Amino acid sequence: MLIPGVGFLTGCRPPDSSEADRCIPSSNTVFEVYRITLDEKATPQQVAWVFLKTLSNDIHAGNNRDRRTELLKQECALTNIEAYREKIQGAHSTTDFNEWLFQQIYHWAPGVSYYVDYFDPDFESAAARMTVQFGRAVAADTRKSLKTAYVDYVIPSEANGGPAGLSMGATIRITLAQTSQGLWRVMELTYGSVPEMKRPVPASVEVPHDDSSKP
Repeated sequence: MLIPGVGFLTGCRPPDSSEADRCIPSSNTVFEVYRITLDEKATPQQVAWVFLKTLSNDIHAGNNRDRRTELLKQECALTNIEAYREKIQGAHSTTDFNEWLFQQIYHWAPGVSYYVDYFDPDFESAAARMTVQFGRAVAADTRKSLKTAYVDYVIPSEANGGPAGLSMGATIRITLAQTSQGLWRVMELTYGSVPEMKRPVPASVEVPHDDSSKP
């Protein structure tokens, strides 16, 4: 079973919904972080690594609220806001959408906290553990087609130096979609055991209208 990256874990930072409106920027923001410029030339693997490193830094920030707020804004900037709007177009008002999306982003870091100590600290090492497949996602309501990339990042089993109790290893899948400006940004985060995640991703997938995900 694939586990969506929206885990609600005890001990994680308390929600502050007042941050929601401030958190949601444009999907087309170009910025540089960890010595990588996230413009139209950045590859899906580069964006995926920056995303994972940001989640790792978020977890390791501990109780440093200012640092966590800074990283949360970075997580927001890495998110494909356009793709999410296509997915749930008409299901929420602007305020409700911002709050709903904020909650998705907010729980990505605690969702992968079990794995973060095994993320590679540099892009070159991480890229060696990544595979990428390309496809298209189609919004059911608007029929708009989004170019997508599925980046799989392998976490080793306990026997191979991975987390305690991880018998078969795990795969973290970052699904990215291109924005209207050609920037790769995160659309979904899933993770599971290696056998579960080995099934191929579809060349084309329909993204349904979602009116059940009320915040």
